Amino acid sequence: NWLNYLFYPLDNNSSTEAAFSGLVLQQRMAQERLAALAVYRDMGKVRDTVSCEITKARIAMRDDRNVDVNLNDRQQVLSLLFAYSLPWLRLGLETIFGTVIIVPPNKNQKQTLRNFIVQHVLSDDKILAKYTGGKCKVPSGSFEEKYRTELRSVVLYRLLVLFFFLDRAKQANVLDRMLFCKTATVKSTAQVLLAFCRDFLKAEGNFIKHLSRVGLKVFAEQTSIDELDYTVSNLRVDLNDGVRLARMTELLTGTTAIIPKLRLPAVSRLQKFHNVNLALLKLMEAAVPIQSIQAYHVVDGHREMVLQLLWSVVAHCSLSKLLTGEQVQDEIARIQK
Repeated sequence: NWLNYLFYPLDNNSSTEAAFSGLVLQQRMAQERLAALAVYRDMGKVRDTVSCEITKARIAMRDDRNVDVNLNDRQQVLSLLFAYSLPWLRLGLETIFGTVIIVPPNKNQKQTLRNFIVQHVLSDDKILAKYTGGKCKVPSGSFEEKYRTELRSVVLYRLLVLFFFLDRAKQANVLDRMLFCKTATVKSTAQVLLAFCRDFLKAEGNFIKHLSRVGLKVFAEQTSIDELDYTVSNLRVDLNDGVRLARMTELLTGTTAIIPKLRLPAVSRLQKFHNVNLALLKLMEAAVPIQSIQAYHVVDGHREMVLQLLWSVVAHCSLSKLLTGEQVQDEIARIQK
């Protein structure tokens, strides 16, 4: 349970801690929103560049794309947006629109986000009112053409800013989770932009090159390492490839240099030895007293030695956060009496 809580702190709370975990969740979400807002504010130049490119028609949506009324066009955009994991997509929408999206008890998060996107990203009541005067639901004649043109530009701006924000926020690690769904067909910001360009933009060649030329570069890319599942159910089996041990070491020592060095998938005994040794060496560098524990203890699933390793790690890295030295001395004195 300690390992699972370390890997997924918000998913491993007992029923007796439900109220407290809810408070922790709200506090963490508030911190994430503040961090996201800081990222968004630092994107002033990015937003200005995107706006300039759209205003000068260097980036433009195709004239036959009407995402507000055409169901096929709308579904294409929604499918692309839902390639992002829901927590990331929700954070992006909340940050850009300066609001908190409330998920009603009778609806799931995806449906709520879908409704928000349709109403606030792909539509605009102010632009509609500008060309209808509030007298009809849809503008007609020359007003309709002007309305469609302006709406396409606004929607294009919102979507591009959203893509760039999620890329920057991932680089800042605002949320410690995957940016894209495991089942998504696109798993990098570059792939998202290329897919969007292919389906919606006009007169575009190499869209990534175009963006880079005006200083808009993207970096986020999800690899197989990012999609590893660290859940532990059996200490004898789940630690022997070294992956979870390496992740535990990274979290406790504050480094991110171990996972990229792992040999994955760890099928052979030699690969497992390599991975476990990387984690053990880093723990010893952090002065964790594990000299009597060797890599083969973990690889072969020696339960007693694995437990000794974990207790050594807990005592060195986590116990001081739970108990002060004075409390430990008091407890020893109480037992001796």
